[in-house]
Amino acid sequence: MCYRFSPLLLGLLLAFPAVVGAARTVVLTGDPILVRLAPRQPTAVTFPEPIAAVPTGADPQQLSLELDGARLFLQPLEPTVTGLLFAIGVSGRSYVLRFAVGTPTDTEVVVTLPAPGARQGVTMGGAAAPAGVTWRRLLRAMLQGAALPGVTEAPLTKDLGEVDGLRLTAVRMYTSGALRGYVAEAVNPADTPRPVRVQAFTAPGLQAITAATDTVPARGTTRLYLVVQAGTP
Repeated sequence: MCYRFSPLLLGLLLAFPAVVGAARTVVLTGDPILVRLAPRQPTAVTFPEPIAAVPTGADPQQLSLELDGARLFLQPLEPTVTGLLFAIGVSGRSYVLRFAVGTPTDTEVVVTLPAPGARQGVTMGGAAAPAGVTWRRLLRAMLQGAALPGVTEAPLTKDLGEVDGLRLTAVRMYTSGALRGYVAEAVNPADTPRPVRVQAFTAPGLQAITAATDTVPARGTTRLYLVVQAGTP
């Protein structure tokens, strides 16, 4: 779901000092960036560009998010919150954060881009593995509506039934090896708005799920983005 940001709470967060301790610098590699949070304490994540959107399945009752240009403030509202979010930069680049309450707590995490010519990828046995199509890259391409080498895309019309009061229809499918990405229209047939609780959605082999909005208006629609591993029992 995409968070909208409260100007009042944002003002309170901006009163928090930018650096209470030393900021931790992380070089972007394509893997999720771990951010360690402390209950009731904001942590700032600074990106190399302004952020346009923050899609996440996090429950807003458990995690507060506030955005100010290139800085994202995260504050856990309960001590066991954990999850994944995507920060989409104005350039279209996606930054993946994995957040959890833990120690040592991060006061500020500064995300930097790798040096020109640096190879990216997961290291195995000391060697850099070639960058393939992972569920993260596939979900990012789906959210951005971007073409991705090695991925086939096709229109689809498939009834997925009803989940949590929303009627789902798959409208597009992405395929890369055993990965399947689905864009689904979620229709609210009720006369009152309905929240999108992505934790209520399950599927065999589900790797990731997010929603375009956190609420579907009465008789309205939103979109869900799912990535599953084919062949999972």
